[in-house]
Amino acid sequence: MQDKHQTTNSQKAPIPRPVLTFADADGDVRTFCPACGEFALGIDEVNKQTIVKCSHCGFQGNANHFTVQHRDAMHTPVEAYPLQSLNGTPQAHNGTAPEAQAQPKLQLLLTKPISSWLNEAKAQPPITPLFDVFWLSGELAFLFGSTNVGKTILTVQLLDAISKGAKVQGFDGPKEPMKVCLFDFELSVRQFLKRHSDENGNVHQFSDNFLRSEIDPNTPLPEGMNFQDFILEEIERTIIEHRIEVVAIDNLTALLSNITETKDALELMHRLRLLKLRQNISMLVLSHSPKRDLSRPITKNDMVGSMHLLNLCDSAFAIGESMKETDVRYLKQVKCRSAEFKYDSENVAVFRIVKHDRFIGFEHIGFDDEREHLRARTDAEMNELDKKIIALHQSEPNLSFGEIARRMGTNKMRVSRVLKKASSGTLNTSTPF
Repeated sequence: MQDKHQTTNSQKAPIPRPVLTFADADGDVRTFCPACGEFALGIDEVNKQTIVKCSHCGFQGNANHFTVQHRDAMHTPVEAYPLQSLNGTPQAHNGTAPEAQAQPKLQLLLTKPISSWLNEAKAQPPITPLFDVFWLSGELAFLFGSTNVGKTILTVQLLDAISKGAKVQGFDGPKEPMKVCLFDFELSVRQFLKRHSDENGNVHQFSDNFLRSEIDPNTPLPEGMNFQDFILEEIERTIIEHRIEVVAIDNLTALLSNITETKDALELMHRLRLLKLRQNISMLVLSHSPKRDLSRPITKNDMVGSMHLLNLCDSAFAIGESMKETDVRYLKQVKCRSAEFKYDSENVAVFRIVKHDRFIGFEHIGFDDEREHLRARTDAEMNELDKKIIALHQSEPNLSFGEIARRMGTNKMRVSRVLKKASSGTLNTSTPF
């Protein structure tokens, strides 16, 4: 009689696999994810605690919850564990699939008492400035402006400072160097070199913490995948592979072909926010402004694309051109969630674009009222503005003077003066000859 502890060849029991088995691959320590089955689970660290995290589906858990062994310690051939997707089916020691096991049910929503959320938040690193109140750590921010206004110049200057733990022109920044990456879909490497070298070919000294990534024109698009999906997938792969902390993407059109379509904008912002949270990064996305009236202050309506882009970001700031001098620019906050509106229309930060030796950048020259840098309106334009102020007040009489001024791109004092004259019948809105 066969011993009850023995099995026939056809019933050979597989060697039980540990709950989590780490294997060396491509120089990293990774294993199969229990949630999605991909060979994408690896060791990471959050708030000085060791965790396991899946780079494919975002699954993560405390490392203490898993049994950890190296495959070499099991004294089994490496080929017995094929390094491929399991598609949710565990593999036995001999390469065959054991009886189906129940897979963990994925849960989209995390629900905890408010006190638990707050305790977790207290344990996380504090929110700190990357570029004063314009852009804070952990934020998904937009920087927008007209073509050739200097968006890429400023972004490279910011990343250069962040990678060295330095401030930009005296504005608050990180106190320690951080790993940064510019996803450059605008400039060629020769154009980048020209901006950051002198006439003798000497190049600005960038930190090794500053990485630049561009599209490889020889890489074919995977079958069944569109270009924007491929770009986002490659951005996340690069962030994981190089342990990037701060990301800048130049520019938005590489991620979204139809930037005015509400559905596409909502989906992109959802994916960017999840990417930011999964990888615990700070992100700056550059965007253009359509041609605008240079006599009016910059508003959130001046960023190209669907309003949902700005509605769902954490912060946004813009670069404006000064009418005083061709090389003068100003920075204005347009949206912020975690800081004060420090640089609004009455206190924009003014800069001059200069090239010192091997580096072109923004040189801070002071603060000013935005109106000082706008194109002066003609008498005809001012009369037209007065008519619009009156029309808006008549159509929405409950609007405050401040809101009317914001919509019309003027100030409360003018709104008050125009409406007072209109009510007394002394306002002349005829166009002079």
